[in-house]
Amino acid sequence: MTPIRAIAYGAGVQSTALLVLAATGRIDFPVFLFANTGDDSEDPATIDYLRRHAAPFAAAHGIDLHELRRTRRDGTVETLYGRLTRPGSRSPPIPIRMSNGAPRHEKLHQRLQDQSGGSVAEAARRHCQQPGGGRHRNQPGRDRTG
Repeated sequence: MTPIRAIAYGAGVQSTALLVLAATGRIDFPVFLFANTGDDSEDPATIDYLRRHAAPFAAAHGIDLHELRRTRRDGTVETLYGRLTRPGSRSPPIPIRMSNGAPRHEKLHQRLQDQSGGSVAEAARRHCQQPGGGRHRNQPGRDRTG
């Protein structure tokens, strides 16, 4: 079986540069995968850029750009924000690397609670209400400062 040659597409500057390189034939990656954590969880500008610019550009150049979502067995789509703010929820473990390179799983839910001194739902709401809260820093057309 032939392995799939794919790139994890985040709609930021670096992965968009890879999309352009693939479109111009400089790299051979015909499949790009965007893992959408939820339209309520991603920066709206990222989703807008993906759907209005990146997806049509990819299609025009014969590249398959797939937007992936977590779909439950009952067919509903689960979002990261929805999962974190659901009453009684527990967050998924997030794989991270410690400074010595050893793998570790961190519970985002616990980390947010520890940092906020309150509930995760309250911390998420406060974060999203701040100027630039929940925004992706490396979007095309934006500088790295904001």
